[in-house]
Amino acid sequence: MTVANTRSWISQHKKGFLAAIISLLSAFIYLYTLRSGFIWDDVNLILRPLSLGEDPYKYIFSGRTYFRPVLMLANALDYSLWHINPVGYHVTNIFLYMVNVLLVFIFCYQLLKRKLELQSDISGVTDNENRVLWVSFGAAVVFAVHPVHIESVAWISGRTDILATIFVLLAFLSFMEFERDKRWVALALSGLFFFAAMLSKENSVAFIGIVLIYGLVTGMQKRRVFLSLGSMFLVFAVYFFFRNGSYLVNRFVSSPGSEKAFFAATASVGSLVERLVMGMGYYFEKLIMPLDLSLMPSVPDSAIYYLIFLIPVIGAAYLYKQGRKFELMMVLWIVITLSPSILILFSKLASPIAERYLYMPTVGLCCLLGIFAVEWNRKIIVSVMTVLVVLYGILFLDRIKDWGNDRALWMATVKSNPEAVAARINYGAALVRDGEMDEARKEMLGALSEKNITVSQASLIFETLGHIEFKTENYERAAEHMTAALNIKPGNAISLNNLGLVYYMMSGKSSNEEERMALLNKAKAMFERAIQRSDRYMMARYYIALCYLMMDDYVQAEKFFRDVIELDPQSIQAKNSARFIHLLNGPDKYKVIELIKNGGG
Repeated sequence: MTVANTRSWISQHKKGFLAAIISLLSAFIYLYTLRSGFIWDDVNLILRPLSLGEDPYKYIFSGRTYFRPVLMLANALDYSLWHINPVGYHVTNIFLYMVNVLLVFIFCYQLLKRKLELQSDISGVTDNENRVLWVSFGAAVVFAVHPVHIESVAWISGRTDILATIFVLLAFLSFMEFERDKRWVALALSGLFFFAAMLSKENSVAFIGIVLIYGLVTGMQKRRVFLSLGSMFLVFAVYFFFRNGSYLVNRFVSSPGSEKAFFAATASVGSLVERLVMGMGYYFEKLIMPLDLSLMPSVPDSAIYYLIFLIPVIGAAYLYKQGRKFELMMVLWIVITLSPSILILFSKLASPIAERYLYMPTVGLCCLLGIFAVEWNRKIIVSVMTVLVVLYGILFLDRIKDWGNDRALWMATVKSNPEAVAARINYGAALVRDGEMDEARKEMLGALSEKNITVSQASLIFETLGHIEFKTENYERAAEHMTAALNIKPGNAISLNNLGLVYYMMSGKSSNEEERMALLNKAKAMFERAIQRSDRYMMARYYIALCYLMMDDYVQAEKFFRDVIELDPQSIQAKNSARFIHLLNGPDKYKVIELIKNGGG
């Protein structure tokens, strides 16, 4: 094929060609994450499909604070394909991000075309297909390389933002078709996508506000605007019913700081206004200039954020005065999609402010850029887009290195915010996994001395300290730390299981038969309490089976080994359980005890 023919083919298939480039780019820049493994609480999330059992409805629709059935279904599908191979989960996240970037390209293209169509009706401006296409491409590329998205893509658990944004964009594209062509099936489809978005993440409720703004911007008939809003509120009502909305309402109306309350004890009118301004100022700053990103940033307290907060407010007022409706709509897109996350600033949740909350608002920023750019001359468009892509690309490359593995992430987080207790705890846990016990102990004791430590964090620190002593075979000291963790937070299934494991290991070191049996009984009691707290706790069932073996109760041992196999047939513990059961039913069952004593358990 000649160069001329190649150019001709590209010209004829320009949309598909640009879409392919965007898709490949968004996948290529995140290939680095395939080596990242599981990070933070990824393992807890991906192992949830183990609780699917015989009640899939309970698994899919479980959750109160976080009610995300679409995310749970996606995780269950991934688990069926990849089990506990992190590479597969990262592949899924990259694929979902490709879809999202492609939808941003389509969204920006359709929005610009609609804007120019309406302007043409009013002022004779005609649609420039080629310009709109390239501007939309540039906006999508800026979206693809924006550094604040790394948290949602590199972190497997962060895919909830990607899923929600995919469905919100599909819902909006469908609503645009309803506004333009008056097709009722498009409105129904928009409602369906909105429902899926809500089942992906709660902040998708912002779509109702977007529908209202777009209806006003495009001059829809009031009757159709109200009908559209009514349809979306109906979808929200159905969602509210499924997610046990009464529980959510009770959390919001409970006294701030109380056990079941959503709001923290510090929530007062003055503090609410201050945190609102500071939080929004922080988000506006990171949206435009994503420097010094952190997994667990602190809410800022500098007066400069009052000024940053005012900039978009003044900008929105100017756009309104100038009649720049579509530009104003994109500014409001940013504010509206941020609003649900702003509530978290006043909550008791561990991360009151986070990069991932900017994922959906970034769509508004990139489309705002596209709307302005479509009116510039070609040289200015290319220059501005190139500068942004290069700048964000450099920041992207610097930030993504922090997501290389669990330890690198928490080291960077502690460096950026040393007062973040949760970050120090996770960094200490990463050091434990790497075998650096002295450094891990130092980090845990440092976290314990922080002023803003919570009860749950204190319990987790003692549990980690116990784990450090367990790893160094100082079992007596490990038992002290684990007991301290349970005294702070009684009934914690993980702490109960870990203390039971300490007693189990101590029994193996004892040469006194009476002491050995007493330790085994204490271990068994801890495992039983852990199972009472979490019925499908596989590890507790595995270790209680080992206790029964050591106590020569083979019937009970086999029963619990079979439970382990049923809970997770592909786990190492299930394979060991199958081996033990085989020996227990064979002619030389007493070799099982020797096998355990020699490290076979």
